[in-house]
Amino acid sequence: MTLIPCRPCDCNPEGSHHSVCDKATGQCPCYPGITGKQCDQCRAGYVVERGRCRGRSLVTDEWHALQSYVAWSDLLQIYQC
Repeated sequence: MTLIPCRPCDCNPEGSHHSVCDKATGQCPCYPGITGKQCDQCRAGYVVERGRCRGRSLVTDEWHALQSYVAWSDLLQIYQC
């Protein structure tokens, strides 16, 4: 019988509940919105904000789209003949 040596979990302290991972899979226990074996990535639909993964809302997405449109239309007015 060959024994496999233990390896450190390397859980991200900012993204995981604690530093003890699953013995079988090595998965760290992640906070909501965080993924990755070491809890070091934002889930799809989440963005990094103030060092944390936060869910993006439809209102936020629409606000950014509106800001982009306003900025683009301002540029068009500057260069219109």
